[in-house]
Amino acid sequence: MKTLAKIGLLLVTLLPLTVAAESSPFYYKGPWIAMKLSSVESTVDGGAFELAGQQEGGNFWRFSLNTLNLDRESEAGENLTVVEDVSVQSLAVLHDWLPLGRYVRLTAGVVVNAFSRDEFNADLEDAGQYTINGNLYSGSQIGDVDGSFRIADFAPFLGVGLLWPVGLNGFVSLDVGAVVAAQPDVTLRATNPAFDQVQTDLNAAAAHLEEEAGAFFTTFSLGFGAYFW
Repeated sequence: MKTLAKIGLLLVTLLPLTVAAESSPFYYKGPWIAMKLSSVESTVDGGAFELAGQQEGGNFWRFSLNTLNLDRESEAGENLTVVEDVSVQSLAVLHDWLPLGRYVRLTAGVVVNAFSRDEFNADLEDAGQYTINGNLYSGSQIGDVDGSFRIADFAPFLGVGLLWPVGLNGFVSLDVGAVVAAQPDVTLRATNPAFDQVQTDLNAAAAHLEEEAGAFFTTFSLGFGAYFW
């Protein structure tokens, strides 16, 4: 719900800004370069470098190099918290349509995630008690837990955004979008399982984390750039 509220707030903000922009002499030019602050879900945790150019008809192609680095925690079971070490480098190939001729852009494209790395790890205490998939284990029966999280190497992207002029040929951009059909794949592995059921329960916990991740990821970005013509 928080994500939907943010999207709704952005759309409400875009409308009056677009109406006000009609009196501005600024029009889309190209090519351009831009630097962006990027966010997945709710935290500012990455950035991007973009190159773009205008094609005949006034629409644009954009090529975006993105990086994301953060640590976050996920619950794989009761008392079992795994730390997620995220390092994502992706290439996005995007096409912008300008329904009003300028300022507001609708975006569709593909994100290449083949360069990404996302690892889980948890150091357990031998005497600790951990419930996984409804079964209780001691740390000595599990060892430690490691694993990985990946999304599809190629995933569609849909978005909406605003470009706003600053000075003669600078601009600020604001975009919200979603990487769809991401097909998350989570693996969890016990380093020293006492019996096979430990790994079976970790597989069930991994499937639950995949379900929680969902099929799409919401992204937000704030960019600063300049046109050249």
